[in-house]
Amino acid sequence: MQQVQHKQSDSNHDYKCCFCRYFQLEGVRWGHCEILNVEVKGNLLACAIAEPFFPLSQHQKRNK
Repeated sequence: MQQVQHKQSDSNHDYKCCFCRYFQLEGVRWGHCEILNVEVKGNLLACAIAEPFFPLSQHQKRNK
């Protein structure tokens, strides 16, 4: 199983891979990233090209 470790991206999001719309859960802690086509841990910081399932609310944007 190939592992990819992400550095914190330059964008201001602070969510994890498991909250990305491209993450498909395949186990207790592991899943598949459809963008990178690799297995990743769900608790890693999401990469710069990650997209959340739902857009950030105005309150969330203001508190960043």
